[in-house]
Amino acid sequence: MVFSHRVIACFAAELISDEPSHGKRHQPTEAKHKHMSTEHKLPRVVLVDDHPAVLRQVIQLLSSEFEIVEALEDGTALSAVVDDFEPDLIVLDITLGDTNGIELALQLKKAGCPARIIFLTVHAHADYAREAFLVGASGYVLKSRIASDLDLALKTALAGKR
Repeated sequence: MVFSHRVIACFAAELISDEPSHGKRHQPTEAKHKHMSTEHKLPRVVLVDDHPAVLRQVIQLLSSEFEIVEALEDGTALSAVVDDFEPDLIVLDITLGDTNGIELALQLKKAGCPARIIFLTVHAHADYAREAFLVGASGYVLKSRIASDLDLALKTALAGKR
């Protein structure tokens, strides 16, 4: 499994802390590296979801084939993380407390972010999916289908397909 030091520190701290880390960007334990996966040649992924249990599940599902470079519980630091790590993929929830994933995706695409965006959400209504694809999403996965569909969606996006 390949994890960035940032992600390992995040979840290690969560396990030993009584205080929730909700809403915070997890600070790196070492200096930032733009291309952390160059040694391993795995696609770099940033995760954004306001539910720590979902973040843990996604990390567990994807860590053998992707390098998880950051896991955020809200979108406030997403732009900075994208600049720091230049991820290949962003797995983004739609509803993020005070932040809206659709708006975040639109901002990233307007800024020229080349990362492929996959929405991971509970919203099964077609209007949400339509909006996601209109702002440039490469995929749309329901959380109820995370185990069967997320890996395929990420690989499809890496291949340049939707």
